[in-house]
Amino acid sequence: MWKRVVTYFVLTMIFTMTLGGLQQATGVAPMASIPQLGPALGAIVTLLIFRKDGAKLNFQWSSFNGQSLLITVLVPLGAALVVFLLSKAFRLTGQAQIPLTALAYIWIPLGAIGEEIGWRGYLHKTLARKTPGWLSVLIVGLLWAAFHVQMYQNGVVYLLFFFLLILSYTAVLYPLMIRTDFNILLAALFHTVINFSNLLYFNLLNDTHLMAINALVWLVAAGVVILRNKALFLPGQSIKP
Repeated sequence: MWKRVVTYFVLTMIFTMTLGGLQQATGVAPMASIPQLGPALGAIVTLLIFRKDGAKLNFQWSSFNGQSLLITVLVPLGAALVVFLLSKAFRLTGQAQIPLTALAYIWIPLGAIGEEIGWRGYLHKTLARKTPGWLSVLIVGLLWAAFHVQMYQNGVVYLLFFFLLILSYTAVLYPLMIRTDFNILLAALFHTVINFSNLLYFNLLNDTHLMAINALVWLVAAGVVILRNKALFLPGQSIKP
């Protein structure tokens, strides 16, 4: 299993950096973040390398029911509203400019699918079959956060809160993913709603104070999810193949 995890992550970072260089060389608009396709390419190549595993990506529409939609849409929207109100309360500025272009409407969901094919569709599904929930969430969250190399420029304190935010996203998604066989469409919808919600405070996304608020709000959400689904996160609760 660990050979697969390392292979996936190394390939993902190679593809991500290659696509980032290609985007800079061709002058493609930053709103279309082509490196987001890196995790999908990493997953596909890893699946081909270890094709004897018989692992498959799950894109089934049948997972879309009332409960799944409640989690994937209302939870990110509710958290974004709380973050927005808190940013106002603490007098953070910059929320006014929302760069909604035609390219943004198209790319945000495509980029989310590109990432989730790798992080949820392949990596977390692979880990969940062999490790307890808390460990798989920790590994996926840390690797997913490390993938966002563009955030490194914002400093150590910012990165600590950013890693906490990504770990919280991962924990909130985990019970839903377990119950839907790591459905990529649901994960991508969750990711898409988060990214559109971030436009509420787009100009503050690199601000350490906003990141701290965002991370702590999502930490509370993750805490609630963990308390309500303790059995899924405890040692010895891995998903059997």
